[in-house]
Amino acid sequence: MFASLLMLASGSVHAVVNAVLKSGGNRLVQLSLSSGTGTLVMVWALPFVPLPHGAWGWMIAANIIHIFYFYTLTRARDNGQVYRVLESYVDQAALDAHGVTDYFRAAGPKLGPCLAAAPSIEYLDAV
Repeated sequence: MFASLLMLASGSVHAVVNAVLKSGGNRLVQLSLSSGTGTLVMVWALPFVPLPHGAWGWMIAANIIHIFYFYTLTRARDNGQVYRVLESYVDQAALDAHGVTDYFRAAGPKLGPCLAAAPSIEYLDAV
């Protein structure tokens, strides 16, 4: 019975997170809030579920991974020297705002020496 309630709670949390992310706004902030809120909602179950040794570290790592889920580094299969960074933005305005931030502008000169050539940017639409 308890496992069924946990599954229903998990499904409900996922439905709310999905609705929040599709509502628009800053995705990174929404993901951070959703991940943190989901963690707080499920903390009530901790006294009833024995955690294995070292589980806290894995739980914290999982939350961090979920927060930065939309920033992904990939490597091309046909050329091991080609890496692609996939970033997701809610709309063009969010992408434009990202491009003019101080931290973005400061990163260019620091990353330049690490790159073999100027970055090639490809714009994709979410499906």
